[in-house]
Amino acid sequence: MPDIKSATPADRDAVLAGTMYLRLARKLLVEAGLPRAAVAVRKALRSPEAAIAIIAPYTEIPNGLAAELEADMRSSIGVKDGAYQAEAKRGLFGSLH
Repeated sequence: MPDIKSATPADRDAVLAGTMYLRLARKLLVEAGLPRAAVAVRKALRSPEAAIAIIAPYTEIPNGLAAELEADMRSSIGVKDGAYQAEAKRGLFGSLH
């Protein structure tokens, strides 16, 4: 088992970035004809708890991180992406969705 490091303020951002990369991985796995792998990635994206479970063996998870991520996700529902986020999504996914 790897050494567990203390959580930093950047860990929250790393989890959010990891979620974006998982979405890209899901898209690419579907395009590559690997549905079972795509389903595994989809399960990791269902909730903050599922995403945290993936990284938990490698870092200490701050108390309340799942609730904070959930609140962050809910607060952005229906909010238009900023110019930089929209450009990143276009580059990664080919669209804004």
